[in-house]
Amino acid sequence: MNMSIHWTEQLAGEMASSLIHSENHKDLAEKVLKLVRLMYQLERGEDGTDEEAVEDALLRLPRRWHALIWAAAECRSGQRHLYGISLEQKLNEAEAEAFARYAARQVRFYFE
Repeated sequence: MNMSIHWTEQLAGEMASSLIHSENHKDLAEKVLKLVRLMYQLERGEDGTDEEAVEDALLRLPRRWHALIWAAAECRSGQRHLYGISLEQKLNEAEAEAFARYAARQVRFYFE
């Protein structure tokens, strides 16, 4: 097995596992945004701000992930509600874990 693929799979497993063990919603938001930035860096080949990475993700990634990414960005900025809905409701761990698995597959693609 290619070592970079092995390393990527290990990293992906650790990312998904760390999402499950988030201390609070702000911690969960940070972890989701780290994945968004990682995918941005791999896609663009450059570092970007959180805002640039979120904007890019909302344009490129499937709609399934948009609510989670948007809620993570808003939660990180200090907002607690969006359109009358608690951001904690939108930032659920099961969806974040599914996003981590999706992100891991996307990351793996870049190393194959």
